[in-house]
Amino acid sequence: MKLTRIREFFLQREAEARAGSRTPEVQRFLRAATRAGARRARVADAHAGPGDAVVALDLYYEAALLLALAQRADVDGEVPADTSRAGAQPILDTWLAGHGGTVLAPEPWGDLLHEPPADLEARNARLSEACRELVRSVDLRSRFAVRVTRYARFAALVVVLLYAVSPLIDRLRRGANVAQGAVVTASSHFPGTPDPSGVVNGTVEPQFGGHTTKEVDAWIRVDLGSARDLAEVRVFPRGDGYADESLPVVLETSNDGVAFVVVSTRREPYSQRAPWIIRAPMHSRYVRVRMPGMGYVALSEIEAYQR
Repeated sequence: MKLTRIREFFLQREAEARAGSRTPEVQRFLRAATRAGARRARVADAHAGPGDAVVALDLYYEAALLLALAQRADVDGEVPADTSRAGAQPILDTWLAGHGGTVLAPEPWGDLLHEPPADLEARNARLSEACRELVRSVDLRSRFAVRVTRYARFAALVVVLLYAVSPLIDRLRRGANVAQGAVVTASSHFPGTPDPSGVVNGTVEPQFGGHTTKEVDAWIRVDLGSARDLAEVRVFPRGDGYADESLPVVLETSNDGVAFVVVSTRREPYSQRAPWIIRAPMHSRYVRVRMPGMGYVALSEIEAYQR
């Protein structure tokens, strides 16, 4: 049942079919009865306090009768034959019986004024809730409006699904991360921080996976084991703040671990949500992130993808 409701929420097929089957007479009746009932319910809400509870009860009752007529017309696709208070009473009682019990019609005004019922507050609360449920159950939209809603909700669902699976699609497009589990060395190791191998453990650490000391030309290097044709390298900075302290930074590649070539330089701040992505043909065994001059390198992860 819940799955059916979710499907109808997005596809709106039942609502569109119902709106398309209405005659102009039914559509006019729905609008008039629903609006009149909703107005009375709003006025009743404003008089629901102890001093005006009797007034509120009569207004809630009239509102519920009008809204019950509208709901029946919406379901049956035709205006009820008897739209008087007497004709609306059994329709309201039938609806209430299927939604938590019945509520008796208010006593004549004279009786209410001289001796309000003991359950006056409970009656008002029940009728108020019934009015809200009845308003929600009547769909006044035209077939065109329902269709627009249908397409908009379906499009929103597609966007949400694409957003949810886009990381997976991106992963499949890039293939395997050949840097994961590779050998990592660093120019130094800041005491109390993880071993630099953390930058290739496949997890973007919330703090950092490797951290050098402050020195001249600090670096962290990944050995891929053999020369590979790379199409993309992603560098994720530390995630606990201070990432800007390791700028500017360069990405370098090498085949022998001695002679390195600068592939890209990063001067602007980057983050774990928006990492530094270097897309360029690279044929190399070693990938190195270095900070020229005095400073340190603190990274969370380095990823490398083959062509």
